[in-house]
Amino acid sequence: MLAIETDDHADALRTWQALLLHATTVANIPDLRSETRHWGERAVPDSIGYRLVHDYRAHALQIVFGAYTSLPITPRSAWSVETLLTRRPSGLVSPGFDSWDNVDRAIIARIQADVAKAGTLSQFTWGRANHVGIHHPLSRFIPGLHVLTDPPGVAEAGDTMLPRVAVPGFGASERQVISPGHEEQALFDMPMGEASDPLAPYYGAGQADWVAGRAEPLLLGPIRWTLVLTP
Repeated sequence: MLAIETDDHADALRTWQALLLHATTVANIPDLRSETRHWGERAVPDSIGYRLVHDYRAHALQIVFGAYTSLPITPRSAWSVETLLTRRPSGLVSPGFDSWDNVDRAIIARIQADVAKAGTLSQFTWGRANHVGIHHPLSRFIPGLHVLTDPPGVAEAGDTMLPRVAVPGFGASERQVISPGHEEQALFDMPMGEASDPLAPYYGAGQADWVAGRAEPLLLGPIRWTLVLTP
């Protein structure tokens, strides 16, 4: 079960990877095509190809869907854009373009701009975009408090369309696996632990294991601290 919860394989983006391969051929960008072909099909920090596929999808939704309406993009909209780019009906080319190839060129141009902002293609990794974005509720309002309260913004695997849901500031937090009668094998992962007081000795406990996808036992271990509620 832990393997399922930390699965970062991007099966849902296979069609988008194929669409990006076609677009890089149309735009004649060999280096982008090479990274896309060897994307690994996983949303892992060191993957360049995954970030290219992710960004291609994001820009395609903005350009193709946005050409018709200013309404927010929804999951159903993503399916319709994917279908249009796959079937490429000549009578439904996005307004402002005269061919689907030119739509692809416009999307690739945006990706190239993203890569330029990152510095080089080798620096355009998924980990540069996807990092831990956990913040204490008060750190946004008290200057300097984040030094004590916020965990490091390290690169992490995952995305929103995978079993391992993890993007900056959002994700599947608690991971729990338990089977009746097998409680001794039960697992539990929780980012930042249970304490909200940065001065507590166990503040942030379990954070590193949660980022790495390492399992912690659910059952109680030796008691190290005791919290006493005094009326």
